[in-house]
Amino acid sequence: MNPWDQERARGTVAALRGAAHHLRVVLRDARANLRWLGTGPRILVLRQRRNNWNYNDHFLAWVAARVPEARALFALRRVPSAAALDLERVALLLPWLQDPLRERFPEAYRAARGVEDACRARGIPVVNPVDALSNTVKSVAAAALARAGVPVPAMQPIDDPAAFRRTRGGMTPPFIVREDRMHGGATFLVERDDELARVPIEALACPLAVRFVDVRGADGLYRKWRYLTAGDWGLPRHLRHATRWNVSRDDIVSTAATRAEEAAYLGRPEPNHALFQRARRALGLDVVAFDYAYDRDGRLVVFEPNPLPLHWVAYDDERGSMHARAIDVVYATLLAYYLARAGLPVAAWGPPLAAGGADAPGPRAALLADGGGERARRDSNSRPADPKSAALSS
Repeated sequence: MNPWDQERARGTVAALRGAAHHLRVVLRDARANLRWLGTGPRILVLRQRRNNWNYNDHFLAWVAARVPEARALFALRRVPSAAALDLERVALLLPWLQDPLRERFPEAYRAARGVEDACRARGIPVVNPVDALSNTVKSVAAAALARAGVPVPAMQPIDDPAAFRRTRGGMTPPFIVREDRMHGGATFLVERDDELARVPIEALACPLAVRFVDVRGADGLYRKWRYLTAGDWGLPRHLRHATRWNVSRDDIVSTAATRAEEAAYLGRPEPNHALFQRARRALGLDVVAFDYAYDRDGRLVVFEPNPLPLHWVAYDDERGSMHARAIDVVYATLLAYYLARAGLPVAAWGPPLAAGGADAPGPRAALLADGGGERARRDSNSRPADPKSAALSS
């Protein structure tokens, strides 16, 4: 087979695999909708066919285990989709779509924007409008947050790699080179001028230079806090300790001291709650998590917003119980917020959702003391053997 035929064959195989995956997820959603949807109001969830296609499956499984009556509200739909759109009973739209949507996935953006416009025409509220997802491009977010008085590292998009190598874009080491339009990905720390020559800037889709901020503590560990906002509510998500500056999972440190420090963080109100609310509003978002730290002089620095943060327990047994309870709080808070935005009575869904909160009304205190959350965690993290239940697992 000549190279051209090989290329066409590879393209055909890729297309067939994509079509098969799309069919699987559509059938999966249809099975879940058939199993769970009731005859009352609905919360319409939009997810993509491939990127983060199973986002918040753990949340939906948690709701099914803890508040099954509320699970009957969530209707699942893919974008783009050729299926007819019925908004008759929709009370809220949730675009669980990868940011920044318009810049990275224009087809999904156009489809989601069409659904959002139809919802708005009917007066249906939207959590995290799809246009606002563009505000999470790192350089865009940094500019908006700086204008709002939120401390962020200096950032410089690299439009011309060759010119940046000559001028550094006005930056002096140390700085980081990374992607501007995605979470994660390769990151390169440049501590000396001669190190820049070894950074593959041209290989990055949208390279960005970010001022490096040293956030090591007196014990030599790097710390990164995450705080989740849901409207005017807010709650601490986690505190990670690591041996390296980028605080990756492979470098996480877990000792009695770090666990005690994280437990204290999870159990108290966030002193920067008002600032994070200002940051959330500056980005035009409703639900968004912020990663932040403190520099060597104790000054706060906010690294980036994430409107699609992962919420599930993936820790070892030693840390699992604390994080399982924290996830219970996150899920209950999100559910309570979604119900409130949909105009549905939060208190009707049981005591855990009507309990007092951390930085605003929410379910925090009751769930932190609730040992029954372990069953919900196991349900939401397991892969059920029952094919009907499998529609809710990832």
